[in-house]
Amino acid sequence: MPRVSKRKSEPVRSSEPASKKISKEVERIDSFFASYANTSIGMIDPEGVEKLCSDLGVEHTDVRVLMLAWKMNAKKQGYFTQDEWRTGLTSLHTDNLKKLKKQLSELQKEVAKKEKFEDFYRFSFTYCLTEDKQKSLDIETACVLLDLVLGPNFNLQADSFIKYLKVQKEYKVINMDQWMNFYRFCQEIEFPDLSNYDDCLAWPIILDNFVACIAKKQSPSSIAKLMGFNGLPSPQPLQATKRSPENSKIVSKMNEKPFKHQLNKKTAMKQQHFKDVYEDLEVSHVNQLYSP
Repeated sequence: MPRVSKRKSEPVRSSEPASKKISKEVERIDSFFASYANTSIGMIDPEGVEKLCSDLGVEHTDVRVLMLAWKMNAKKQGYFTQDEWRTGLTSLHTDNLKKLKKQLSELQKEVAKKEKFEDFYRFSFTYCLTEDKQKSLDIETACVLLDLVLGPNFNLQADSFIKYLKVQKEYKVINMDQWMNFYRFCQEIEFPDLSNYDDCLAWPIILDNFVACIAKKQSPSSIAKLMGFNGLPSPQPLQATKRSPENSKIVSKMNEKPFKHQLNKKTAMKQQHFKDVYEDLEVSHVNQLYSP
């Protein structure tokens, strides 16, 4: 008979402890969810979100609440489903209020990364589309969202664009293309001098109009620069090439204040001319855009 080996066989390794650990974490996340959920609809509703914000010590308008919604990939504004809650809190390694408070600052750091911020910026637009088949945001909502999302990083650009949106009459809504292109504008265009803005490139017309509005408020020399002119230098005192009495008298005469004032006056008139030409071109451009 063959000899039976007395060596003990290796025990089969089980993944059960790891599974139990994950299960326990999910249970704690679900328990955390239940403390804010509306049991009749099985999700956290706006009232639950308000309670969560109060417990976290933040306003419901705080940008970190929007970041939390982004982390959960929430689909409906003011509501978190249980699956969305699990997705977000699992990613944040958070299963209670204390941990979530601590993770809010870490979430801000994550969103601050360029590749993450663009995705967050895009999400913020779609998250605020509250109606079925809605494609655009009304100007008032867009202004609030711009201040909330872009204000901290591009304050000057966002503030100027918001002021323009509130006074212009052509647009009642902002679509996704315009929304994303304004972020590109903030990244790429020198502001407020607009020196590298080219309206021949594929910018939305609303941004062309915004740039024209900003240019109008600048000095004539800045407008001329935006149009491609180098501007007109102030007249410099003339120097005689020969020290003859006649030349000295002429140079002396041209350097007198009354004569220099006349030259400066002519320069100002030319600069005003460039400004008038610019405004005529702008009116013509707008008329072409909106003519039937």
